[in-house]
Amino acid sequence: MLPSLTWPALLGVAAAVAIDRRAPAILPTEDDLTAANYSSYAPIQVQCPKRDQWVRSAGGLSNEESLWVEGRKPKVLEGLTSYLERLNLSDFDLETYLTRLQENKANVPTLGMAISGGAWSSALTGTGALRAIDDRFSPAVEQQVPTYNIGGSWPVMGLVTYNFPTIDAMIHAWHVDISRGTATTDTVHAATIQTMLEQIAPKHEAGYDLSYMDLLGRIFAYEFVAGPNGGMATTLSGVADLSNFREHNMPLPLWQAPQLVASDTSFYGIRVPADNAAIYEWTPFEIGSWTGPEEFFPTKYLGMKMVDGLPVDGCVVNYDKASFMLGMAADAWNFWLIEAYSNNTLGSFAKRATEPPQPKRSLSKRDGPPLSLLNGIASLFQQAYSLSVNAALYVSIPNPFATSTSTPNSTIVPTNLTLVDESEMLQAIPLWGLSQPARGVDFILAWDSDGDAAPYSWNNGTSLHGTYLYAQAHGVPFPIVPSPATFINRNYTTRPTFFGCDANLTMTNNTQAPIILYMGNAPYSAYTNYSAFQSSFSDENMAVILTNAFNQLSQGNGTLDAEWPECLGCAVVERSLAKVGMRRSEQCERCFGRYCWDGRSDDGAPGFVDPALVLDPSFSFEEWNRTGPQGGEFWAEV
Repeated sequence: MLPSLTWPALLGVAAAVAIDRRAPAILPTEDDLTAANYSSYAPIQVQCPKRDQWVRSAGGLSNEESLWVEGRKPKVLEGLTSYLERLNLSDFDLETYLTRLQENKANVPTLGMAISGGAWSSALTGTGALRAIDDRFSPAVEQQVPTYNIGGSWPVMGLVTYNFPTIDAMIHAWHVDISRGTATTDTVHAATIQTMLEQIAPKHEAGYDLSYMDLLGRIFAYEFVAGPNGGMATTLSGVADLSNFREHNMPLPLWQAPQLVASDTSFYGIRVPADNAAIYEWTPFEIGSWTGPEEFFPTKYLGMKMVDGLPVDGCVVNYDKASFMLGMAADAWNFWLIEAYSNNTLGSFAKRATEPPQPKRSLSKRDGPPLSLLNGIASLFQQAYSLSVNAALYVSIPNPFATSTSTPNSTIVPTNLTLVDESEMLQAIPLWGLSQPARGVDFILAWDSDGDAAPYSWNNGTSLHGTYLYAQAHGVPFPIVPSPATFINRNYTTRPTFFGCDANLTMTNNTQAPIILYMGNAPYSAYTNYSAFQSSFSDENMAVILTNAFNQLSQGNGTLDAEWPECLGCAVVERSLAKVGMRRSEQCERCFGRYCWDGRSDDGAPGFVDPALVLDPSFSFEEWNRTGPQGGEFWAEV
């Protein structure tokens, strides 16, 4: 149950102090600010720097990202060279390939990784996948697994705000044994609900919209964001100033979320995103959308009022708190409420039933938090900030792309953007940003641990299929992806599967689409289908999670297929071969015959996804539950 909290200090300050929300007569410059200014959760009004343009068209990458990618290519080539030299590639002229990449580094493959949503379960199993492909982890080097650029999810925020440490060091810094939603005496690595509500109060007092996700973002931050007090002073744009980012030693992080608009369908007065909703993305450089407004704006200045591309009332910094941006990507409060109000018959996430024809909104779903907890937090927001459920329900940010009727022929765009969890669009794996032609990504590892398949919370490919349908609707090159029923019936839920190897099995019938390796979290050496909101994990928990992910990425340390490392290498280089005037080797043809989707579908009614351990089928799920390491439940403890 929610702790019984009292608010004399917080409410007393709010009642006794008249909040002056007017801008000061003379705004400070950014150079005037000190570390103390950033230690508050409140955004800071500053004088606007000189810029030729605040809002740019989404016609390509920003100058900042283009230059960063250009600087990243030599580092990728260095790692790719070491990786390919360790492989036993037959009938492949590696020397010629590497020489031609060296001559024109623009042809170096652009590689991505996308980790699905799914709260702590996906965050930690996805972290295991990161570790398995990190060449700083010695077994990964021995198993010849490459290092990728990365996009998506909670662990990525940890990876970049901690300045790209080794995965083991990052997990140690997270203190995963602590349940962050529980009132605790550990004031270094966690905080009480009361403390976190007091932390976010200055943002409300400064006149900015506050939502329940500000609070959840602070809970997440005490684990996944670097810096004192749960990364209170850490901003997303500040990542661009970290040494490993400046020196191109870490991947470019990317998050995304769909937009709600006034015309969206609602249940119980609560809106849900349309299937064709605009998807917004944000990096340390920019926030914006390739659909919808098709415009981008500097992340650093998010929070300021803009009309027709120009600032109103000065500029704002410190709005893009890493914790808030993390909470913004996980804003599912609307679905949780709908689910609770409807007695679990509405508000389903991308955990879909798979009996064909597959409905867009089925009744099978990941469990959300209980109504008592949702109502408890709503009551606290009402007491502390006088905010009703409707006022605090959604993440709402000042819209930098707002327009007014003063501009001839302009379309009226809302003054605020309302963003929600991408699971609500059946796209829990953040693939949309990585799939944009402007980024030219050649290969993506899509790690899925979203618990699509009821009742055991394994996966069925729903999110990959959902992005394919969205890409098809928007005309963006993407591999053709079959139905979730096919994933189950053809066993793509437990074995690695490539999509897009054959250019004829892409939407555009050419190599513009990336090759995507789908890896759904599966039981190789351990059953890791944890509840999404199990938030505390023992050292033993983490050991089995990391080992299981390594066994999956390495295919049982090579015991399931000794040639798997070479097959993975074939997919990594495939899209770049034509660019350097080379052809696929016979070895790669054999590999693609084994691991690439062949275009066949099986939409027959599938059974439950209930796999045995791949490396030890005799060890049952029931036995694991009886004897395996267990952890605490977040919602039960809060």
